This record gives sequence, C-alpha cells and structure tokens, in this order.
Amino acid sequence: MKLPESFTKEGHLNVIIETPRSSRNKFTYDETTQLFKLKKVLPFGTSFPIDMGFIPYTKAEDGDLFDVFVFMNGLTFPGCLVECRPLGIIEAEQSDGTNVFRNDRIVAVPIASKDYDNLTNIEDLNATTLADLINFCIYYNEMEGRTFVVKGMKGSEDAITAINAKR
Repeated sequence: MKLPESFTKEGHLNVIIETPRSSRNKFTYDETTQLFKLKKVLPFGTSFPIDMGFIPYTKAEDGDLFDVFVFMNGLTFPGCLVECRPLGIIEAEQSDGTNVFRNDRIVAVPIASKDYDNLTNIEDLNATTLADLINFCIYYNEMEGRTFVVKGMKGSEDAITAINAKR
C-alpha cells in the first residue's frame, strides 16, 4: 500500500485512520508489512471515543507516526483515508517510568463533512468533549503503566508548524 503525502495539493491534511471511534480494538499501522495490526483489545466497557489515525511520512518523538484525533460522525475503518483540517494540537509528555518524551496529538475534522464547518480552531470544540478526550488519553496510558500529562493546547497554525517539523 502506497501512502499518500502528508498534505493534499489543496493543503488539506491526509490522515489514515488506524482505530475507529467506538472500537475496543487498538490497531496500529505496521510500516514493514504495510498492514494494520491488532495491537491490543481494550477492557470490556472501554472504547475509543474518537477516530484515531496518523499522518503519513511523519515521525513523532515517540518514534511512531504523528497521531491525529479526527472528530467525525460517520463510521470509518482501519486504513481509511480522511482529508482533514487541523484544529490544533494537544501538547503532551508521556512517561514509561524511565523515559519521558513528547507525544503530541493533532486534533482535526474531515473536509468532506459539513457538520464541522463552524470549527476552525481547537478552542471551538466543546470544553467537556475535549476534557473527555484528554481523560481517555490519561486512562489509556495508565492501562499501559505510563503517564500522559498535557502541557498545553495550541491552535491550527501551531498544529501545521508541528506537522511540518515532523516530516
């Protein structure tokens, strides 16, 4: 499978969905096999609150492809390409008890959906929804024996700058 570029010709962000919203299954893209691999299954009663994907041809500080949370109402699947508009970035540090590293997340909405036309920046998201997403990140990492600490949130321009720095 050939991955698309990080951005489209029109400047939209290309996001490949790894794990769909409401899934208990955490998938990860395996660059060697170019397939999506089941990484783990979340405990009963727990699921991903939002679609999670990555930006092709990027490397985050944790060594993985740069993570993106995509707010959308429709269903997706692992490997689905979604052209997005970045709203911002959640700046975070993650620790496994020995190492501390940045593990930022881009927050985006699909270009194809009119449901989110009014959202242009991370501050436009419902505060409770954003807090729920952050709490999920904290819980998800705790299940793995890691910590996840939000260091800040910045807007769409900062998100684009961060993405370009990771390419």
